[in-house]
Amino acid sequence: MTDYHEVDYYKIIGVGREATVAQIRAAYRAKARASHPDVCRDPNAARAFTQLVEAYGVLSDAGKRRAYDTSLDRDRAVPGTPIRFRFRLRPVTDRVTRWLPEDPLPLLMQALQVIGLFLAAALLLLAALYVL
Repeated sequence: MTDYHEVDYYKIIGVGREATVAQIRAAYRAKARASHPDVCRDPNAARAFTQLVEAYGVLSDAGKRRAYDTSLDRDRAVPGTPIRFRFRLRPVTDRVTRWLPEDPLPLLMQALQVIGLFLAAALLLLAALYVL
């Protein structure tokens, strides 16, 4: 498997992850015209153009793009967690992570306390019903 070294090819080309092949091709051609070393006089133009060509090579091929997207998901996942159902859960996890504060530990501790209180109340209710 290829290691992509934390390079964001979508950002290099200027499209989102949901972009179609036609949108990727159009964005690539527009950027290639503007950033080609023969046209652009920036000293880093050759390196930027090489990255652009590499990004297009990965994103235009369906198999390479799938492997690249999987590596992106693996890099963003919590270590030790299997990545499953990534297409259905991605919007939910994005919303939850935006809602959580920078340090979610106090919030999680409060949630555990509330869950513990509900469990204790349920056990007391069951014990009372058992006695009756």
